[in-house]
Amino acid sequence: MSKGKGVDSSVQCQPNCAQGARLVNPVVVHAWNPMVSQSPACPSGLRFYSDMTIAYPQGAPPWIDPGAEWSPGTNFVTVDGMPAVHFSGLTSNCEGALR
Repeated sequence: MSKGKGVDSSVQCQPNCAQGARLVNPVVVHAWNPMVSQSPACPSGLRFYSDMTIAYPQGAPPWIDPGAEWSPGTNFVTVDGMPAVHFSGLTSNCEGALR
């Protein structure tokens, strides 16, 4: 498992994304379930985490609603009492590698 902290900066698209308020929230990130990439674009044996949660310890954007699903593999959950997003089934293709 890997853990980290950071800041989520997102836009509340009300009345639209161009005019919406910018929301800045501290986050706690957990990543787990390491897997070896099957992509031929990745170095042999490269491992990545296929599950990740981003939790909001000091308030979450209004669309983070624990118990709801955003899309397949993206669920709103609670982690250690914090509203969070759980991403599952993540994959790595290495094609967008940093240069």
